[in-house]
Amino acid sequence: MSVGAQVAPLRPSDPTAVGPYRLLGRLGAGGMGEVFLGRGGGRLAAVKVVHRALAAQERFRERFAREVATVRAIDAPWASAVIDADASGPRPWLATEYVAGPSLEHAVSSAGPLPGIEVAALAARLAGALAELHPLGVVHRDLKPSNVLLGADAPKLIDFGLARAVDDAAVTQTGLVLGTPAYMSPEQALGAEVGPASDLFSLASVLVHAATGVGPFGTASNPVAMLRRVCDQEPELAEAPEWLRLLARACLAKDPAARPTAAALAGRLARLPGAGRAPWPPPVTAARIDGLSTSGPRRLDRRALLGGLTLGAGAAVVAAVAWAAGTTSPDPFAAGPAAGRLRWKAPLGAGVDHVAVTDRVVYASAQDSAVYALDAATGRQLWTFTTRHVPRRPIPVGGTVYFDDGTYAYALDAGTGRLRWDKEFARITSASGDTPVGVIYEHNVYTAVGYDPSRGDVRWRYPFPADDSHADTPTVAADGLVHLAFDATLVTLNGATGIPLWQLLWRGGWRRRVAVTDGKVFGLADGAVAAWGARSGVELWRSPLEDGFTGGLVAADHTVYHSGGSTLTAWDANTGQARWRVPDAPVGGFASLDTVPAALDDTLYAVQRRIERSAPRVVLTARSTGTGDERWDVPLDGTDAEGGSLSFSTPMTAGGAVFFGSGPAQESTRDGAVYAVELA
Repeated sequence: MSVGAQVAPLRPSDPTAVGPYRLLGRLGAGGMGEVFLGRGGGRLAAVKVVHRALAAQERFRERFAREVATVRAIDAPWASAVIDADASGPRPWLATEYVAGPSLEHAVSSAGPLPGIEVAALAARLAGALAELHPLGVVHRDLKPSNVLLGADAPKLIDFGLARAVDDAAVTQTGLVLGTPAYMSPEQALGAEVGPASDLFSLASVLVHAATGVGPFGTASNPVAMLRRVCDQEPELAEAPEWLRLLARACLAKDPAARPTAAALAGRLARLPGAGRAPWPPPVTAARIDGLSTSGPRRLDRRALLGGLTLGAGAAVVAAVAWAAGTTSPDPFAAGPAAGRLRWKAPLGAGVDHVAVTDRVVYASAQDSAVYALDAATGRQLWTFTTRHVPRRPIPVGGTVYFDDGTYAYALDAGTGRLRWDKEFARITSASGDTPVGVIYEHNVYTAVGYDPSRGDVRWRYPFPADDSHADTPTVAADGLVHLAFDATLVTLNGATGIPLWQLLWRGGWRRRVAVTDGKVFGLADGAVAAWGARSGVELWRSPLEDGFTGGLVAADHTVYHSGGSTLTAWDANTGQARWRVPDAPVGGFASLDTVPAALDDTLYAVQRRIERSAPRVVLTARSTGTGDERWDVPLDGTDAEGGSLSFSTPMTAGGAVFFGSGPAQESTRDGAVYAVELA
């Protein structure tokens, strides 16, 4: 049932009030009933009133009641919110938020097809809407241009009168024609089972209509003829932009299984520059609400309707065409990056202390004595393994995940979470090749230990120098070497045998910070950052520190970074020359880095706590590795439900995203989550 910007006067036979709403005019009509503009409780509403003939059918009333429950469960900016409803009255009715904007159908018929840039933005927003709708178990079933309203803040999907829970097949058999022929999927036209893939078929048809002014199967006055085209003919896409032709061909596949999912499509479309963040244009209504103009439709002003949609001189279309020309993936709409955009947030119900990632899986150790495996693309939980105590940092190596809980060391199958082995009085803090490595206290001596990966047996031992370090000694493994940062000594071992290659004395204070890149090992020594040859132990350079030994040390992409206090400093890894130093103190406040930064390519990522105008703010910040300039930040929730500070795990980068966990600053079994944020 269509609702546009046109508000027509009431007819003599129309009701003047429905429930608590005084009716002001007519908005539209359809197979299920009529829609009126109403006012009640100080607000405007679109009031849908069911036809008398349908109201007399008990089975339809059941379906209408289910519709009301379905729509009430949808609370999203892309849906017209339900305000009130009555499914048991003489004529059932439903009142939803009034959207003061034209339908896509009215916009195209009045002002012509949308340019490719606007279609790209609309595609990203509608695909995102379906990506949120489908996990609720709901299929819209009547996605068409008249059911897309161009609202002031975002396009809105309306008329969920034909939507239903996916498993609710029995109740919908009312004899009604469910759908609109020009935008129905083949399975819907044939009366077969309809799932989320049907909405993707309809979405492609809507986007082709937006870009060309006509659907992909043309027009036909005979509904049966149109349904035959949908089922038997290939779509006509010659007038659509090149990027849209590729999208439409995938979504208009006759076989539902061959179509991309809404989530995959939304992720790919989010890569179009500005498509997910551009301001939506203010709508132009064809009648003033209070005056209720009785004039007929007038042509909309294209500049007023779409002028606010700034994607940057066609960059969205250029990017889409370039991608279309080069893609070889069997699923061309696999999720892609959009810088600084939250990919997903997975609440775990307990504080998250550490995360580790591969290209496909995120492993999180939580304060509820469990390790979780999450799908890196969606955040979906793959498996959970319960430990005896709170687990420490998981270390994925090949097909195994190693970690310890302070007393026991564990090796799990990375794909299933099945326990391969566990060892008491063992610790694992890194891995050199296939050898898990940790530091234990045995026979009154702290000892570095390398374990057999298949059984957990000890491969080698290296006792620490007397009276030096403790079990929390960092162990950093790279290129077949293990670097141990004691309280007063730095030692490098052969990772396979445990034989020491070299060691040196660190003088003056606690400085157990080690990082490795480019065949060099970096540490904090005697008030400076220093570099040594990883295999020789020869000192290569030393650069003074201004912030002491607080914070963390990271090395990546020929650069060494130190976060100390409220500053971040970068040095050239080969020469030791300082590249930049960022005070990072915003106007009117100060900032501190809560985590050791993570570096990938030309960008550095860190969780940062800022205080601006006496108000705390926690962000994930992305900086240029070349200049230190901030590229973007993402606000994070900085307090738990009772106002206590949250802590954040060290961010990890993989698969086009940065991942990190959060939880209460002190050990707790609540308020934990893992975040995934898209990278540039």
